[in-house]
Amino acid sequence: MHAIDYGHREGRVLYHGSVTNLDGDPKATWTYEENGRKVTRDRPIEDMTFAFLCYGLDNLALLRQYATTDPNQEIDPDRYHVVSYLFEEGEQRGRQLFLIPATERHPDFQRWLAALDVPSDHPPADAGPAVEARVVAKARQFFEASLNHVNLEALLSSADRRVVLMLFAFGTIKAFERPVKLTARQIESAFLQLIQESLGWFIECEGEVVVLMRETLTAAGDAELREIMQRGKKAIAAWHANSDEGAVKALGALLDEFVAE
Repeated sequence: MHAIDYGHREGRVLYHGSVTNLDGDPKATWTYEENGRKVTRDRPIEDMTFAFLCYGLDNLALLRQYATTDPNQEIDPDRYHVVSYLFEEGEQRGRQLFLIPATERHPDFQRWLAALDVPSDHPPADAGPAVEARVVAKARQFFEASLNHVNLEALLSSADRRVVLMLFAFGTIKAFERPVKLTARQIESAFLQLIQESLGWFIECEGEVVVLMRETLTAAGDAELREIMQRGKKAIAAWHANSDEGAVKALGALLDEFVAE
């Protein structure tokens, strides 16, 4: 069992949320003021998103540095994102308090906060995030359908194979962003979001991942990877043009072929 309790005041509105899997399936409940009235609403949350949130609190160095054990620590929802984390796994039980500065803007925390999906009455300042989200949704549809035909355990069994999977994820984002022309930063953000939502990985440093992909594609002796990526691009292009299951299976078969023992 895991439970996350969150509180932060944005402007004059205090947002309080509880995200837990106490009853089995994860559930999110939020209380806040809307049009001068206090409301309480349930919001949907996927299993993978809940796992991502818990994994971040358990493992992400950026968040771990804000864990506090001082019982006299001031809890100020104006200055901090106040996160209480309760977990129970077998005989292990624990509770931790995180006081994350309201000024924290690191991309790792921003992705965690976006996954928490705090309600807000304020629309985004521009259409960029919405366009990026649509690209990720389309890419995820293709990417996850292709994984249905893949020996995923074998694919994840080595670093080289994981790089191939990341390359396909990146190529999928590139295929679907072309009509809307995302910025380089948006492309990298969309790629990381696709990995997070589809596989539950929390990548702490997006810069290292992008460098790794670029080095893999340009390193000497990478003829096999280049040939696989070229064939993968054709499979992605075919699906993008026809949107049929055959092209998805073609990519899945290609990935299975790569991890075949």
